[in-house]
Amino acid sequence: MTRNLRPASTLLLLSAILATGCGAPPTDRKPAPAVSLQLLQAPFPGLKDWSGLKGKFVVLEFWATWCEACVEDIPHLNDLEGRFQGQGVQFLSVTDEPQGLVEEFLKKHPISGWVGLDPDGSALRAFKVRGRPRTVILDRAGRVVGETYPTLLTESMLASILKGEKVALTGVGVEDRSSGAPALASARISVSSNSAPGYSMGPDRLDGRAMPLLNVLEAAYDAPSSRVELGPGIDPAAAYDYEAQVPLAASEDLQPLLQGAVQAGLGLKIGWQERTAEVLVLKGRPSSGGKLSPAKSKTSMTLKTGQGSIQATGFPLSEALKNIEQQSGKPIVDETGFKEKVDLSLEWSPAGDAKAMAAAVRDQWGLTLEPGRRKVRFLKVEKR
Repeated sequence: MTRNLRPASTLLLLSAILATGCGAPPTDRKPAPAVSLQLLQAPFPGLKDWSGLKGKFVVLEFWATWCEACVEDIPHLNDLEGRFQGQGVQFLSVTDEPQGLVEEFLKKHPISGWVGLDPDGSALRAFKVRGRPRTVILDRAGRVVGETYPTLLTESMLASILKGEKVALTGVGVEDRSSGAPALASARISVSSNSAPGYSMGPDRLDGRAMPLLNVLEAAYDAPSSRVELGPGIDPAAAYDYEAQVPLAASEDLQPLLQGAVQAGLGLKIGWQERTAEVLVLKGRPSSGGKLSPAKSKTSMTLKTGQGSIQATGFPLSEALKNIEQQSGKPIVDETGFKEKVDLSLEWSPAGDAKAMAAAVRDQWGLTLEPGRRKVRFLKVEKR
């Protein structure tokens, strides 16, 4: 596979992916920050400090119902929780969302371990959580072993940690090596050395590992692959690791910062161009009693996609259509005028069949999805 890069790794505003002290002796481990959590699915209602879990390893997961990657990781963490039952390991998933919203979510997406509620966000701030998901491992004395992404935490790695063996976890911290102080803003992209793809996001942070170029462009530019045009010699499957972070007050600068890293690091010229193209046009008003309706909750956001299916709650229709567009392979232009957030589900088969998709939209939503020609913006990507 040819990767089109100038250097093997490019840094903007110096940052780094760290292995967070996993091989250090226990005496070198730092105590976990103090937290106060309300608990669901636990034998007691709250946790005031880590003394209540002394003697146990803790797999501490920071997540949210609106975080697509977090929701995708739930089955993996549930599987790990089942495999380590009775071995002195407590799984604790912490979110800063309201109790009612979380309880409704758990009815459809069960989490096997304890669920911690952090309504004032104090636990997230104490652990300096910016993007989610994020997994932190604590030892039996309540000290931090290291941190990683949930998809990269395996049964064998956790078993080795329990035995006191050295394990190289992939950390998610970003640090300025020149002074040891946290970077105020940073962006980084490099050829991937990871085997397991994954990503996390937040209003002030984007990061991914082992992500194909098309996914990197989607993160940086909000460009679905159906609206990306790659020039000669650019490999869409080349995999990269990337990170970008900014102060929360400067969240509007997050994507432009990552865009700069992508263009400078990969030696690319990238810009939007508008032209008339073959598209699919969505028209009409949703039918009463169909599978597309105004969102019942104003705060809950969930999204689940599969081949030939999508389920979403609390999403703008335009955002949900981006996922359907990925599967159709052709731009979808929304002319419904429907601006409200929606709850929706859609299933069609065969997954890649445009006619089957159009029939499902008609039968399940009461809308039409027909071929047409419209002016559409495309992201043009060329070598410099």
